[in-house]
Amino acid sequence: MKKASVGVCIRDGKVLLLRKSATASKWAGYFGFAGGHLEENESFEEGLIREYREETNRDIINYEFMGYYAKDDTHINVYMIKDDGTPVIISDEHDLYVEIDVDEALDNLPLGGLTRKFLGIAKELKSK
Repeated sequence: MKKASVGVCIRDGKVLLLRKSATASKWAGYFGFAGGHLEENESFEEGLIREYREETNRDIINYEFMGYYAKDDTHINVYMIKDDGTPVIISDEHDLYVEIDVDEALDNLPLGGLTRKFLGIAKELKSK
């Protein structure tokens, strides 16, 4: 089974999203959350912290489980996170990052289903 973790970071109403580079084997040109596949014997939380740092150059200060996506042989845990806010330096897997209003992202950016679903959930959580 493929396992992954991603982090949803919303600060001042703006969400951090990364665009997959044109050379990506999957989801090229689409925006998504920072995160990725777990290494062998790595917990979902350990993978979240490592992948988020690798993809953004930011450290996670705290996180809270939001939910998961499971289909066929894939399981992805999604976490609402707070990071340290240092300048973003994206990995080679991506060619652009944005910190954008959640509604603007939902209305105007190419997003995969998981990203769209959990942005909607995050929006609801932040409005409470």
